[in-house]
Amino acid sequence: MKGFVLIDQESLKLQQTPRGLENLRLLCRHGGLEIMTQRLYKGAAVWMEPAQNKDDLEFFYLLSGTLTIHRPTDTLQAHAGDSFYFCGLEAEVTIDVEEDAELLYISTAPLFGESMDFQLELVHRIRQIDEKDHFTAQHSKNVMHYALALRKQLEQYCTASYGDMVLGSLFHDIGKCVIPDEILKKPGRVTPEEYEYIKRHAQASADILSTHYSASVCRIAQCHHERLDGSGYPNHLHGEEIPFESRILAVADSFDAMTAYRGYNRTKTFEDAALELRQMSAQYDSRITEALMRMVEQHQLPNAGALLTENMYG
Repeated sequence: MKGFVLIDQESLKLQQTPRGLENLRLLCRHGGLEIMTQRLYKGAAVWMEPAQNKDDLEFFYLLSGTLTIHRPTDTLQAHAGDSFYFCGLEAEVTIDVEEDAELLYISTAPLFGESMDFQLELVHRIRQIDEKDHFTAQHSKNVMHYALALRKQLEQYCTASYGDMVLGSLFHDIGKCVIPDEILKKPGRVTPEEYEYIKRHAQASADILSTHYSASVCRIAQCHHERLDGSGYPNHLHGEEIPFESRILAVADSFDAMTAYRGYNRTKTFEDAALELRQMSAQYDSRITEALMRMVEQHQLPNAGALLTENMYG
């Protein structure tokens, strides 16, 4: 019948959705209006930023699951059957996915293609790291979650956006893709010469990220091995010269390196690792290591093996 379209499940399955991005599906597009479904997985990093066009509206109806929505002034919880929308958003909003969720997503602006391109780039970068070294890929995911957990405790000191922190922490080690396998995957200790080669990855991460992401994202990743006393690299920055987000990332990075199983090193408990980092006040910001210690003592950090980061949306 002219003017009537039925979209059944089989039709949706035939959509040419790139592998790994089945969480976002376009149901209908007319003019500038788009109607989509979106699946969010527990633990995913989700954030909404102010739109360029203040008149654009993004409407969400929660079909299943539970979300905790953090606005600058308060925190709300949404359950199945609830709905919310953004129009003229003035500040960043972050969302915790408490359990797997399914949403009906309606936008007055053509955002599907933009969202898909963004997610394709994320998936490409994650796979690029994973194909180079699975340990580095898992480490990157762990570090992102630890860094975001710490940022939530220390938000008053942060200047970069939540989204920049997500990307800078998740891809902080992407520069290791340029390191030869015989060095990167070497079991046991590396030689001083090999270590100097490995140290290049911090600047390489910033260089790679600069082709798609903001200067803030690049800076966060570039400085994650800088230390307060100037002993870090690549630029031997001191104290306040180091972005606060990079100082968070440094703690999260070292914490995971100390606690995650690598096959060639003995791991520390969360408590021992946090205590050791807290004692290194010349290198790590005490505000951050104290926050880490509190979170460990209160069992507020996720277990590394349970971290989920395959589905992230900005």
